Amino acid sequence: MICCAECFKDLEIKASIESLGHKGACPLCGAEEVWIYDSESDSDFGNSDFEELLISIIEIYKPEDELTDDFPDNAKKDIEEHIKNDWNIFNLDLCEIRIIIENIIATSKDLDEQILMQKVGIPNLYDETFLEQNSILGKYQWDDFRKYLRNENRFHTRYINLEILAEVLQDTVSVVPKGTKLYRARVAKDEKGYNFGEMGAPPADIASAGRANSKRVSCLYLAKFRLFTYSIYK
Repeated sequence: MICCAECFKDLEIKASIESLGHKGACPLCGAEEVWIYDSESDSDFGNSDFEELLISIIEIYKPEDELTDDFPDNAKKDIEEHIKNDWNIFNLDLCEIRIIIENIIATSKDLDEQILMQKVGIPNLYDETFLEQNSILGKYQWDDFRKYLRNENRFHTRYINLEILAEVLQDTVSVVPKGTKLYRARVAKDEKGYNFGEMGAPPADIASAGRANSKRVSCLYLAKFRLFTYSIYK
């Protein structure tokens, strides 16, 4: 089986194929002179985690025989349909996606071939205990979380697993070195603008709602880059 980086939308998968370092024609998407993965020569190549990336997705799904009786029928689909709709990593139609999945399963020692013969689903999505322990939103849905923030309590929600969120946020931490210049912007009411003393956080009684604050909660927003905008005042 041969596929190429252009068969995928996911940047990590594309990079894993490019890391193999050879180009050719892709019989799946029809692209010419592109970075390719050839299962006959690359599955044991050792310099790409292409197969491992796809296996980590496929193994989440279980065949219908292993799903509980109360598992929703509308959540059972063919494996290629599930992966296309759930992950949005392919630039291919269902039939081409299935070819890739069939090859991955055929060369894997751990994946169950029944995944190709039966409808599949993700049992953990309907396991409240698993969700409470492993999902940022616990057993709740995004719409529940959004409604609670909007209508009940913006800063102290019971709809979120703070321990798991903290683990995820560790990957987004950005350290600003001491001495870094930061900039504050305000929309000026006339061409004179504001003096230095007027460029701090707004007083609480006039603060408008922002990304990190509610209305009348003072918060200072700063940026690393200075942007210039010009307006004509009459």
